[in-house]
Amino acid sequence: MPLMEYVRRTWLESDVWPVHSWSVYGRSVRTNNDVEGWHRRLNHKANDSCPPFYLLAKFLNDEAVTAVRNAELVSDMKLRRYQRARYATPQGKTFALWKSYREGNHVQLPVQAICECHRRRRVIEQCVDLCEQVCGL
Repeated sequence: MPLMEYVRRTWLESDVWPVHSWSVYGRSVRTNNDVEGWHRRLNHKANDSCPPFYLLAKFLNDEAVTAVRNAELVSDMKLRRYQRARYATPQGKTFALWKSYREGNHVQLPVQAICECHRRRRVIEQCVDLCEQVCGL
């Protein structure tokens, strides 16, 4: 399959995009939600409008000062990332599974999860086939 070959060449075996540059394995922040939250907060300060340049410059300067202060607090272990409880539990489970994997323990998945994984794989393979047909590969 040409698409799978492209993925292997570009993402899995590439010197330009090594796996550690795009894989979220072992990382506590795996999404761009923090950036989205910052953007929402900045929009809120601007009253969800397009502020004049002098106000935008002030907002960005205030954010830069806050970022430096927060970086110092994080370094001093006086500030931690806020995480809602509804996300903390799955995050804890994910880290427990990663730890188990690193220790060489095989994780037993429920049969339903295995079946779901195979179903998704079939759907993905069908999508890849369709993409290849559409693109003429």
